[in-house]
Amino acid sequence: MANKYRGEVSIDLDKRRELKFTHNALVQFEEELGINSYMEWAMTLQDRKASLGTKEVRALLWCGLLHEDPTLTAAQAGELMEHAGGKEEHDNAIQQLSYIQEKVLKAFFFRALPTEAAKAFEEAIEEATTKPQKSSDSVELTDGKRSKRKRTRTA
Repeated sequence: MANKYRGEVSIDLDKRRELKFTHNALVQFEEELGINSYMEWAMTLQDRKASLGTKEVRALLWCGLLHEDPTLTAAQAGELMEHAGGKEEHDNAIQQLSYIQEKVLKAFFFRALPTEAAKAFEEAIEEATTKPQKSSDSVELTDGKRSKRKRTRTA
């Protein structure tokens, strides 16, 4: 059974799989994206409102599955993305990417961040994916704490 507090999260693809970010997986993630530090990359997510590109989603999925199959390639992980969610409601690329993004970010942040910061991030993801926000509200993570701030419009 997956233990999210150790960075293990279940995901439904071609079958139920477990995402797990080992140290080797984190190194592979840095190499795949050509970055020096996964922590520096993670800090950019707040500015991007936790929005990932398809390449980043695939890289996280691939690296999170390497513990199950060390021979898995990034291209094969991309093929597994086609089965995301295993349900009819995940039948288009946007829904599939959203589902995968939620799962890989939970696994990544529970592995890479202190538990309290990861919990705050998880709450922010769940709020963003289950309840549409008003255009005047945004969720901000600061030092692992969740807060709402009002956006102001300028003319």
